[in-house]
Amino acid sequence: MHCGSAWAGYLTRAREPFRAIAGFALSSGTLKLGLLLVLAVDAALALIALSRYQSKPSFAEFDGLVLEAWIETVTDENSSSDIPHIAIDDGVRDRAWVFKVSRQQYASGIPGTVVHATVNPRRGALLEIRPASPTEPPSAPQTGS
Repeated sequence: MHCGSAWAGYLTRAREPFRAIAGFALSSGTLKLGLLLVLAVDAALALIALSRYQSKPSFAEFDGLVLEAWIETVTDENSSSDIPHIAIDDGVRDRAWVFKVSRQQYASGIPGTVVHATVNPRRGALLEIRPASPTEPPSAPQTGS
């Protein structure tokens, strides 16, 4: 009996937030109902964004041609910093992959070089770049989860 009454108490407490929200909306009129509608739309948009994020693989590998490497200088009030970038064509997509990279990765990305790249499409990050082996045929993009 004790266990059953504890479960009933849990269910009653679990319903309290929903009752409070419903009572809040009904007692305060359309303004509160509008607020709840906005919250519902925000929750739906967050779920859509999450599903898009999860639909992309966590990594992809491909052989590609380094199209361009450049350094972007970003300045603020007190300082400036240089951010290296690399653009790689995988030969499959209409657009090149563009990454902010480390100095070491930037040094490996000489324009015109064929490289083997491992990337995280979810974050748009270059995980690894190395010259493609001349003995291996070029690989098609591979994805993993």
